[in-house]
Amino acid sequence: MRRLAVLIALLPVLAGAQIQKWEKLVVPGLTYRMEIDYAAPRVVHILRWSPTSGSVTAKVEAAGKPMLAPKSVDPAQGRAQISSMVMRGKGIAGLNGDFFPWQGNPLGCMV
Repeated sequence: MRRLAVLIALLPVLAGAQIQKWEKLVVPGLTYRMEIDYAAPRVVHILRWSPTSGSVTAKVEAAGKPMLAPKSVDPAQGRAQISSMVMRGKGIAGLNGDFFPWQGNPLGCMV
């Protein structure tokens, strides 16, 4: 009975320990947040942008090559790693805000 009482008393503490959160200011107007949920399990990366800050702007960018062109030359055309796109555009951070199936045809805001 005593073990059950201790377990019930510790449940809120144990449940709260399932999610870890970190936040870091990247530059004024842009904050990076990481959440790890061990119960799910999942890891979420979040960029919180304040458009009124004036110091950070956002832009939509494709991978570079025409996505709907014939794929005979390069099967990876229309696709790129986010990190290479950020470096090429001299950005601070990047995120994949769209969905592209394996063929490289865009679905979403890039259509």
